[in-house]
Amino acid sequence: GTFASASTPDEITQRLINAISNIAKRQSSASAVALNSGTLNANSRVFQASFDSNDWSGRLRSVPIQDGPVDILPLGAPDSIDDSPPECSAYPTLGELCDEEWDAGLKLAARAAASRNIYTFNTDNYTGIAFKTLGNLSAAQQADLKTNPDTAALESDAIGQQRLDYIRGDSSNEGLSAPEFRTRKDLGVGISKMGDIIHSAPAYMGASNFFFPDNLEGASYNAYKIATRSRRPIVYVGANDGMLHAFDASNNATKGEEVFAYVPGKLVKKLPLLTSQSYKNSHTYFVDGSPITFDAYNGSWNTLLAGSAGAGAQLVYGLNISNPTAFSASDILWEFTDEPRTTAGSTFGDIDLGYTIGDVSYARMNNGQWVVIFGNGFNNTEADGNVSTTGNAAIYVVDAFTGALVKKFDTQAGMAEDPTGANRANGISRVTPVDVNGDFKADYLYAGDLFGNVWKMNVTSSNPASWDSAWKTGVKPRPFYTAKDASGVAQSITTSIAVKRHPEQIDQTIALFGTGSYFWVNDSSTTQPQTFYAIWDDNTAAQYNRSNLLEQQILNVQNVTGVDGIDREFRVTSSADIDPATYQIDWTNHKGWFMDLTESGERVNVEPVLRGNRIIFVTLTPNADPCSAGGSSWIMEVDANSGSRLLIPPFDVNGDGIISDLDIVNFAGDAETITSGVRSKEGIVAKPGILNTRSEKELKFFSGTTGKIETVTESINVNQRDRQSWRQLR
Repeated sequence: GTFASASTPDEITQRLINAISNIAKRQSSASAVALNSGTLNANSRVFQASFDSNDWSGRLRSVPIQDGPVDILPLGAPDSIDDSPPECSAYPTLGELCDEEWDAGLKLAARAAASRNIYTFNTDNYTGIAFKTLGNLSAAQQADLKTNPDTAALESDAIGQQRLDYIRGDSSNEGLSAPEFRTRKDLGVGISKMGDIIHSAPAYMGASNFFFPDNLEGASYNAYKIATRSRRPIVYVGANDGMLHAFDASNNATKGEEVFAYVPGKLVKKLPLLTSQSYKNSHTYFVDGSPITFDAYNGSWNTLLAGSAGAGAQLVYGLNISNPTAFSASDILWEFTDEPRTTAGSTFGDIDLGYTIGDVSYARMNNGQWVVIFGNGFNNTEADGNVSTTGNAAIYVVDAFTGALVKKFDTQAGMAEDPTGANRANGISRVTPVDVNGDFKADYLYAGDLFGNVWKMNVTSSNPASWDSAWKTGVKPRPFYTAKDASGVAQSITTSIAVKRHPEQIDQTIALFGTGSYFWVNDSSTTQPQTFYAIWDDNTAAQYNRSNLLEQQILNVQNVTGVDGIDREFRVTSSADIDPATYQIDWTNHKGWFMDLTESGERVNVEPVLRGNRIIFVTLTPNADPCSAGGSSWIMEVDANSGSRLLIPPFDVNGDGIISDLDIVNFAGDAETITSGVRSKEGIVAKPGILNTRSEKELKFFSGTTGKIETVTESINVNQRDRQSWRQLR
């Protein structure tokens, strides 16, 4: 896509494209849903975040999922069947979504502002503090809150405190009387305190349940899991009100209530914008990135949260959420920004950090250290006083407990290497840690960049000083693949790389990813052909291109009216079973496969998902008219090893709620053709939340730009687990 420059820190939020730039004034959703388990049971819930662009308010709703005519209890319950009524009798179909049980936006509106537990990070002494009194903040933060966002005038301490109170939810100074703070929407139970949630996907964390061996570290992991069984389940989500919110996800009377909130210290500078009367027409981002939760060891087991501010700031942060109901300022662990500092020999922050749009990752490394891993993101050359001089793409590995930099991988691919010659900054969105030998330590890191390069970093050594790019030309890191379309033009990679074991060479891998960008102003009108790839990483220095890959094709679109009366569109792709001479992969000649996307402007900007030997990827096609709202998505599912269509139907084509041999279409004279894609009914959709039903099907929940949740029924994949750690290869 075309890159837009930005000259000020705030301008980036106006120049980044996003799901709201073309959306009409209405309720919408642009982030993935969260589930509270991987298997359907009586307590299954889907959590969806959304926003209202009329007033920039946000919602987080909890929706029960029908588990059948009788309740299926969670694993470990004393009995397998409960005689109580089904989850929602008005919706009898297994997997159907019930009426929402709570909306955190409404719950928070009814909450007294003074009773909220809100914390921030003091940028003078780098410690967590309560976000309640102006005097607790650093000198710079106090000055920021006293600055009038419309005139830039420095106001009194009293107005600074009033502005802080406003951010906490106090409405007493709203209106046209001094200090003239913006009036927020009255929701009936109180004024809206939660800002819009656009790109931040909610993360659910209850009892610890990762698949770590009991003896992985010096203390029993099983004992830690048992100790956390009674921990209050929480849903965490970032919002553009300046906060990461933690909401009670239990079934208690407090469900849906805010437990605590965290304002990243670097974002305090932008908070006055929220009080401006003109904010409705000058929206900006704050905590726009998605949080992740994980268990890690540092002398004892803990549960941590890490996330980024996304398009809100050049910032990644870490919290300790082991005991969320007793969360305090001391549980704010670190912030890593583009303003580097050195303390006691450790480095915190780096000038090459941009806006980390993609999710962060975590891993246990070969030196025994638990870390958070992330790409440098985008636009690290903006003129904000901390400008990258190279625009290079980079990968950071930081200590999960302190945020100290453990390793920086500088790809040395930046402005000077821009394939268009336009001197653009490069960037990496997401990083995938991979454990090849099953010892619960990351061995390699995979990542794609805006110039189409796929990078592989070797972290097999126990010494971080020896971690390096897997391949080099002289001393310069070299990607193991560069994505280019049929005309030889580089294709941007803005999602994570999915990695699986090669089907024949068990010590080698296949890297799967899609191309395309949907972040920048002109991306919606870009029609460059984009592609989904699967590249064999054969651990050699050989460099491959499209000519070394098997081409799979999207052949046709079939319209089907199901027995439920709903019209659906399905895609038919090439099949090795039907035409082996053309579409059968031959590992002696092919170094992987690719599939070009066929709709004008179609691209992949959602991370792919591996389920067994299937790869699921979601595409996005903006409306042809760039002035029109939204667009559409295809949900694709093919064989991960070959790219061929599957041998059994993946989708419920006829709409009868069952996956069977009847879920076929008639194509090219073959009345038993299996499909490989279905068009979403809810506009542009995000990454799916996947729920196993313990039957011959699984449910995929997609949040769409229509504001609704779409449920897609698909055939089952075997050998899936409820909660994975980082990628353990099969």
